Amino acid sequence: MGDGDQAGIGVVDTLPAPVYQVRPGYPASARRKGINGLVVLSCLVRPDGRPSDIRVISSEPASVFDANAEKALEQWRFKPAMHQGRPVPCRVIIPFRFQVN
Repeated sequence: MGDGDQAGIGVVDTLPAPVYQVRPGYPASARRKGINGLVVLSCLVRPDGRPSDIRVISSEPASVFDANAEKALEQWRFKPAMHQGRPVPCRVIIPFRFQVN
């Protein structure tokens, strides 16, 4: 079991699944400049379905969209991972793509 407080892949019977998602806001300065980007976050989905311990895995361009992606992910809710019929914590990776329309 990974870090002692989370289940690893192969340990859970079902992985977490988003049930409520919030799209991140687009930073006004990036929109004006026509900047697109990608932020990949990881978070621990707790047994209550709330994300915690959000971490930036990668971002391109660096730091432009990170805060917006993190703020959106904080509001997401998940159906938690299950192991032997019980909800368990599990880390997931979530990509956020930012594209000027």
